[in-house]
Amino acid sequence: MPKKALKKGPKKIDAMPSLDYLAAALNQQSKEMLIKMIVNIASKNRTLQRSLDDGLGFHRPDDQLTQQTRQAIADATDYDERDSGTNFDYDQAAYELVEKNFHNLPNKVGVEWCDIMELADKIGCICDQELKSLRKSRL
Repeated sequence: MPKKALKKGPKKIDAMPSLDYLAAALNQQSKEMLIKMIVNIASKNRTLQRSLDDGLGFHRPDDQLTQQTRQAIADATDYDERDSGTNFDYDQAAYELVEKNFHNLPNKVGVEWCDIMELADKIGCICDQELKSLRKSRL
């Protein structure tokens, strides 16, 4: 049987195309319109939300910080079960946000999170010592 020819992948492009046209179009918009556009786009893209938070040095109130951290945990741990056992992509920025936010969460929330993680661990695989140490540091 003759060998099947391999398909060529997409051609690699060395550099991203210029966004000068976009900059020119945005320069013609009012500040109010730009804010609406950014908020609209960010509301549909948590990666962009995290990037804006970091870039603007925005500090969320405790209740929003807790909500953002819970969402980042969900983003960081979400994967397609079909990818199990493979080297699948993960959201590194979400992991980093969880770590950053956890240090800024109110102590009560941190203790509650440790308790929830320990209760959720049915077979003892979660880092028990680390959770106990973290919980103790929050009391």
